[in-house]
Amino acid sequence: MRFKDCVEELDPGRHGFFPLAVEDKKGVARLGPYFLFNVVGCIDSIIEAQSNFNALGRGQVDGWQYERAAGPWKCTLDASVIGGRACWTERRYGGRWFVSDRLAELLRERGLSGFDFKEACEEVSI
Repeated sequence: MRFKDCVEELDPGRHGFFPLAVEDKKGVARLGPYFLFNVVGCIDSIIEAQSNFNALGRGQVDGWQYERAAGPWKCTLDASVIGGRACWTERRYGGRWFVSDRLAELLRERGLSGFDFKEACEEVSI
């Protein structure tokens, strides 16, 4: 619930948190609350020239996507496109959701663990 509180503090009412029951492998209910998190908001904030991505299918299909190129992670995002969002998905980089620098800092401040921020993206104003 602490994660939910952080997201709601920065992005009130935007995302979906659907309550669910969790059981251990013996069928015993785990004390909750637990939620399925649905990130709402798909934007296009990746600055390609400052990121380490390949554009797959650009010029061939409408739904072209970025794919991470070989080598170390490098991703730069346009802060003006992100705006006040706490988290979002990228239109051309599927399979992940992104968190803002503000949300990442709030999660750290509140001592929440289980998040891997080693593939952080730089947010810049252009």
